[in-house]
Amino acid sequence: MRMLQYLASASVIGTVAAAIMGSYVRGMGAGLACPDWPLCHGALIPPLELPILLEWGHRLIVLGVTLCVAAVGLLTWRKRLPARFNALQSLVLLVTQAVLGGITVIVRLNPAIVALHQGLALIFFRLARRAGAGIAAHDAPFSRSAGPGCGQVKQFVV
Repeated sequence: MRMLQYLASASVIGTVAAAIMGSYVRGMGAGLACPDWPLCHGALIPPLELPILLEWGHRLIVLGVTLCVAAVGLLTWRKRLPARFNALQSLVLLVTQAVLGGITVIVRLNPAIVALHQGLALIFFRLARRAGAGIAAHDAPFSRSAGPGCGQVKQFVV
C-alpha cells in the first residue's frame, strides 16, 4: 500500500512540475521547438539545443506522470479501493490531455487550444490529488484525537 501512496504522490508532484515546465516552455517561446508530436523532429531523442530540450523535458515529465497515473489506476483497480474511480478518471483525462498537447503543437499554439490544455491540467491535478487523498484515507486508521474539523483541513492541504 505504501508504494501506491508513493506513486499517487509522484503523480501529483509530477503534475505540478509538468505545469511549471509547460509554463516555462511557453514563456521562453519554445512551445513549437518540437514541431511534431509525439516525436520531436521525427526522433525519440531530438537535437540537444536549449529550446528543444525545454519542450522535450516537458514531454518527458508528462511521460513520467503518465506511468505513475497508469500504475495508480491499475493498482487501485486490482485492490478494489474506493479511489479507483478517481484514479481511472485521472488516467482518462491524462490521455485526453496528452492528445490535446499534441493538438496544441499541430495547430501551432492556437490560443483557445492552449487555454483548454491549461484548464484541463487544473482539472487533472484535482482528480489526481483526490485519488491520492482517497488512497491515504483508506490506509490511515480512523482517529478522533486531532479534533473536529481536522479532516477538512487535511483534505484541503493534501
